[in-house]
Amino acid sequence: MKNGKHPTLAQKKFMKSHGLDPEDHLVVKNTQEFLEVVSKTALKKEKLQGIRARTKKLYKYEENKIETVADNQKAFADTIKRHQYHPLSETEKQGLTEEEIFRKEYGLYTDFVYHRKWVEKFKEIYGREPKPL
Repeated sequence: MKNGKHPTLAQKKFMKSHGLDPEDHLVVKNTQEFLEVVSKTALKKEKLQGIRARTKKLYKYEENKIETVADNQKAFADTIKRHQYHPLSETEKQGLTEEEIFRKEYGLYTDFVYHRKWVEKFKEIYGREPKPL
């Protein structure tokens, strides 16, 4: 590992925004995508006990950040466009739960129960909370 450097003021602010104490970390690598830092205490342990110090990558998503509620709603609308509604026939629905029908009709491959917007859409259609599959 290269020697860590003390963080600049901008890097300290970035670390604080990610919940790290800038006084306890050194910057190992600074790229456009991420800031790689290492804890000073981990470096001391490495010296004393021979345990390898682990670094943390703090990713910079500034250009992809959703700023407002309107942007968030627009992003979800784009997601819904990608997952167009394709109704199933009654024979295809037989033996399936409402959650499975919802997943197949919207072409969802993951368990949508953990995504708030899809849960709201499910509640709008079926009037109840979905159960995990």
